[in-house]
Amino acid sequence: MLRGEDEISGYLRDVCSREMTHHVENEVVGDERTTFFEACEHPDGRCVLGAAETLELRDGKIVLQVNVEAWDE
Repeated sequence: MLRGEDEISGYLRDVCSREMTHHVENEVVGDERTTFFEACEHPDGRCVLGAAETLELRDGKIVLQVNVEAWDE
């Protein structure tokens, strides 16, 4: 579980800077919460599904992020 701007922005910068392809799937968007799957593929073919990523929102900003990862190893 990530809380606050520093933790959440650090996580997103790290993940998005990696050499991989990201796809957002099955998103559900509400006023105070957004949930989606993030499917990622690494250059070596390994796949990761960030299942049930949930963002809690306040005043249009992410205040809490919870993600569960499943690897195809």
